[in-house]
Amino acid sequence: MHFDSCAIFDELNNEEAGALIKAIIQYQSGTQPNLDRMMNIAFIPFKNQIDRDLEKYKKVCARNKLNGSKGGRPRTANSSTYRQPTSDPRAFQKSETPKRSEHLASIRDIFTYWKQLMGKNEAVLSDDRTDIIQRAIAQGYSVDVIKLAIKGCSLSEWNMGANDRQTQFNDIHTILKEPKSIERFIGIAKNGGSKSGRGAEIDSVSKRAIDAFVGESSVIDGKIV
Repeated sequence: MHFDSCAIFDELNNEEAGALIKAIIQYQSGTQPNLDRMMNIAFIPFKNQIDRDLEKYKKVCARNKLNGSKGGRPRTANSSTYRQPTSDPRAFQKSETPKRSEHLASIRDIFTYWKQLMGKNEAVLSDDRTDIIQRAIAQGYSVDVIKLAIKGCSLSEWNMGANDRQTQFNDIHTILKEPKSIERFIGIAKNGGSKSGRGAEIDSVSKRAIDAFVGESSVIDGKIV
């Protein structure tokens, strides 16, 4: 029942309004109501609206049936992101971004390498670990370079637990959290590792520079002696 037709009820008494409502319900149920001339005049606007709504509904059903026989609703000019309906239950699982799907094999390869190298046998490839590896790949680091950074972390005595907390800081997030972390661990790997003490991770270039500055002094375990 459309609101603009309800003004008719204002012109009817309660008995007539009740009779009109019953007539509308009967017609919607498929039964032609038996009304006198005056009540039929009041009923006609509602009858016409019901007929129009029913015709619209039939057209929608016919269109959906036709689209269904063709495999789903056709893509419109502005629906570039529309996806074909599917009965595959996997479609209702958490979707992956195209980039993540594209690099999934590489992500698993990197994670397995980190897991084995660090002895993290119980670690799982969680969503946050997947995202941090994916982000490193998206930043332009190759699989081999990321593995080199992981190796560098494994060669850092401080990160592997030789620190004042006696705690390992070698999670994949620590290694790949930002470019400077990745490149720092790559440097450690290329230089064959580092001694304990976070400030003692001095590469060979830094050692030569310090030696040149202090003359006869030497750098041992990060200390000038």
